[in-house]
Amino acid sequence: MELRLLVVFVRKKKVNNMRNKKKKKQGLITIDLDKASKVLWIVTMALGVLVSLLIFAPCLVSQTGDIHTGLQITFGEKWFDVEFAREYVPFHFLTFLGYFLPLLAAGLMFYNYKKENKWFDLIVSVMFLLSFIFIILIPQYAHFVKETPILDTVTKPLIEGKLGWGSQIAGASSFLGIISGLLKCFSDTYGK
Repeated sequence: MELRLLVVFVRKKKVNNMRNKKKKKQGLITIDLDKASKVLWIVTMALGVLVSLLIFAPCLVSQTGDIHTGLQITFGEKWFDVEFAREYVPFHFLTFLGYFLPLLAAGLMFYNYKKENKWFDLIVSVMFLLSFIFIILIPQYAHFVKETPILDTVTKPLIEGKLGWGSQIAGASSFLGIISGLLKCFSDTYGK
């Protein structure tokens, strides 16, 4: 199956040289969907692994200039712990999903290599979409906990700041994962 740039589908047949010359003169680019499917498979898996590895990069930059990695925001970190007060970052499940859903999507793509089931590709795209949403919204839900046992109070203020470069690249890679997953689904559907 071939896909022309003008989104015209043609069955894969042997065409004579005259027809090939006409295509070249018309300026149409044809893409072999079988080859594109394999490339998209590799690209989607690589993007899933990249997003998961970016958990070690700066995730959140607070307004005070402190840099927090995705690992610190995801699994938590103690800031200080004294007898009368305690501050720490708790485990954030949504950040965990944001960084590890793409790794699961890459595993699903690897499992789907020989089968080429379009539903798996669609599920992979949904996983990347959820990852994109969770990563972009990290500043909206990432908080730390202040406990003061003497006053018996617990407050959970947000870590005010913006996304670090690691989260920005992870979000962009997740968005590209959505696109490549949908294109892979499209190539599996029309490529046969």
